[in-house]
Amino acid sequence: MADTAHHRPNGSGTKRRFSEEDSVQFVQDHVSKKTKDVTRYAVSILREFCYERGLQETFELLSESDLCTLLKDFFTNVRNKKGELYSKSSICAIRQGIRRYLQEPPHNKTFDIINDPVFKGANQVFISMLKMTRAEGKGTVTHKKAIPAGDLQKLYSHPRAFNTDVPKGLLNKITFEIIFFFCRRGRENIRELKPSDFQVKTDDNEQRYICKTTSEKTKNHTGVTDELEGTGARMYETKNAACPVLSFEKYLSKRNPKCDALLQYPRNQYCDADQVWYENRPLGKNAIGEFMSNLSKE
Repeated sequence: MADTAHHRPNGSGTKRRFSEEDSVQFVQDHVSKKTKDVTRYAVSILREFCYERGLQETFELLSESDLCTLLKDFFTNVRNKKGELYSKSSICAIRQGIRRYLQEPPHNKTFDIINDPVFKGANQVFISMLKMTRAEGKGTVTHKKAIPAGDLQKLYSHPRAFNTDVPKGLLNKITFEIIFFFCRRGRENIRELKPSDFQVKTDDNEQRYICKTTSEKTKNHTGVTDELEGTGARMYETKNAACPVLSFEKYLSKRNPKCDALLQYPRNQYCDADQVWYENRPLGKNAIGEFMSNLSKE
């Protein structure tokens, strides 16, 4: 009798089964370096506090009730290197970093130090300390100053900075306008933008505008809710030579279709009639990070 046992095929058709180590690595690879740095900083602050208090430094091994007791003491008495209260944004980031550290691999704690009832006492102390930081003038967020109207006029009237007849000038203009109209968090995450993140629409008054079709999560200092940005902003046409809608559409028509990134390096050699003015590679992190300072030197 023929062997009727079924065997799974080997080779390229077999789907790979991922191990637990693979899933841990996947999570770690998709956490930004900045987030990792904040998490490490928060953990180091709590460990240092435990050391100074003569307490167990491996706080991740504590029971939930013991951890709550530790956090009540920590939120009440932790101070910066100058012996002062941390600012509101700093202490919120520290609490969120501790929470993230406990919930992510390899610890994978199922409890939540911010939302679970067992940590209510620690969070009541935390809220009280926020009120104290506000009373000491450390509770307000210092925002960057808005660009003065005179400086904006200089940018738009400069012969090179926003010259849409050349690849670099066109890139400068649309990059600046994307940051100006849509990015409350400045240049952060701008490198990940794609053309599909934006759309040209027309309002009830037949005015054309560009809006952001996707949202990105903003920094959450409380760790309780997520705030979305971008979808409500509109960049309207101005029906003149400096029209941001026309510039954006021209840039899209000249970008390299082989590269998914919205922002691309301009080609050094080009002709006005060329269909593509940009290279098949996204604009680098350094180029984006230094964009405003380089623009001011134009």
